[in-house]
Amino acid sequence: KIGFILPIIIIGGIVFILTSCIKWTKYPPEPDIKFESYLLKDTTDDNGDPTQLLILNISFTDGDGDIGLRNSDTISPRTSCFDSTCNNLYIDRYGIKNGESQQPLPLNYRIPYITPTGQNKTLTGEIKVEILQFLLFPYDTLVFDIYLYDRELNQSNVITTPQIVINN
Repeated sequence: KIGFILPIIIIGGIVFILTSCIKWTKYPPEPDIKFESYLLKDTTDDNGDPTQLLILNISFTDGDGDIGLRNSDTISPRTSCFDSTCNNLYIDRYGIKNGESQQPLPLNYRIPYITPTGQNKTLTGEIKVEILQFLLFPYDTLVFDIYLYDRELNQSNVITTPQIVINN
């Protein structure tokens, strides 16, 4: 009997040790975002006219992984919809000219559905937002306030970018 029970105990002990080593970091269900960096580069628009492209890099974590919208997510209140366009990433752009801040211009974006499969739904990642800046833009500096909603309408923290000097 001992010859049969001993291997079972050893295998059970190995399985217990291996599964107890797996540690998942627990995050809250609300999205958490962080400004990482920006890139401002000269480019041309579709007509070949010179312009600038601003790329904002934002990292995020979400404990329950309910970031992003499916194509079928078009009904309020689970999303913010206007004229059949539903968004979940909100950016307020503040233009500054000669040190004076102007009224914010809302820029809204839709992050697609990205919930992972499996038992651990925690999401971490990076969002890159591309914003075309026209050379006739009336400001010399930009600042952005950014926040994100998940599908349960949990709002992330609001982050503010540093001042971004643009070339006119």
